[in-house]
Amino acid sequence: MPKILYYLTFSNIPSQKANSVQSMQMCQAFSSLTDDLSLFCKKGDVETNNIFEYYGISDCFHVHSVSVPRIRIIDKLYYAVAIVSQLRKRKDATVVYSRDQFVTGVLCFLKPTAYQIVLEVHAPPHNRFWRWWIKRTLYSGKLSYIVAISEALAGKYRELFSDFPTNRILVAHDAASDIDELHDGDLVDPEFSRKHRHRIGYVGSLRPGKGMELIHQLAALMPEHEFHVVGGDDDAVRTWKNKVNHPNLIFHGFISPSRTGECIAQFDVLLAPYQPVVLVGNDDVDISQWMSPLKIFEYMKSGKPIIASNLSVLREVLQHGRNALLAQATDPNEWRQHIGRLLDDDQLRASICRTAFEDFRANYTWDKRAEFILGNIDTGN
Repeated sequence: MPKILYYLTFSNIPSQKANSVQSMQMCQAFSSLTDDLSLFCKKGDVETNNIFEYYGISDCFHVHSVSVPRIRIIDKLYYAVAIVSQLRKRKDATVVYSRDQFVTGVLCFLKPTAYQIVLEVHAPPHNRFWRWWIKRTLYSGKLSYIVAISEALAGKYRELFSDFPTNRILVAHDAASDIDELHDGDLVDPEFSRKHRHRIGYVGSLRPGKGMELIHQLAALMPEHEFHVVGGDDDAVRTWKNKVNHPNLIFHGFISPSRTGECIAQFDVLLAPYQPVVLVGNDDVDISQWMSPLKIFEYMKSGKPIIASNLSVLREVLQHGRNALLAQATDPNEWRQHIGRLLDDDQLRASICRTAFEDFRANYTWDKRAEFILGNIDTGN
């Protein structure tokens, strides 16, 4: 396995974004397989006394925060210069693992051959510039591997960049941390109540396409149940509260990543109602065909039944009737039927929960993801 690994991300750490959670969790997993690991990130936009406690992980690697100007393009250039400067000072790297396509390209154009460079991708290039930039990066001859978060995304990269060796494009779905100790009795929010018969839960962003478009319809259709929404920044929560007025729809706002498992433990059914278009980032990139949502794996480890949208990329992990129920993304009546079916059928519910948990433990922990990636890099497969 690599001795010294540098992990590069353009994420703000700490922050409320899922990309910061993925970066911190992967660094923890990688750190157990390396002698030394350093994370390079942008300075966070959340106040916390301890970054590691905020994410619920151990203090087992170094975090180097880069302060960048809040000006688009300039911020990327500033970050790239800072990273190149750091790596020139630190000549002991074995592997540089990057989530940032711009700084990866810069390193491939400038680097010596002393270390391997790996690029993790979460979507195809979304405009001509980024397609040209990634093509130049791939064909520099200095990029060792691409890690794609879904089979669909790997297939797209093989299609767009057919000259890059296909065995150098790895598929590693996202994951969740191994088993947490969950406490059903200790609620993290006093608004968790038992006014209604069951709690239906969602954890995640409130951005377009993530599912609030359907959840508020379900709350209106099923007034006998509580619908709990955990996540979203203050502005998004305020917008949705002003838009809908269902007494059984409860917004909890953002809760730190270290405590989301406690919230999930309070729910009877978990929803992942991704829509046909899912927008992320400053450029509103649609990731619905390529994504590997963290919440899916957090849900799978919880021992609670999952209902998710019947999207092809989610079917890479979830199978209808086996480890989840799948419903058409825009059909609230089908979701209503699935909720009722899970709550009424103890045998089905137990089977789905057990299989999802077994699949998670076998395939979708951060440790297994890190072992797979570094194992391939180490052996050259």
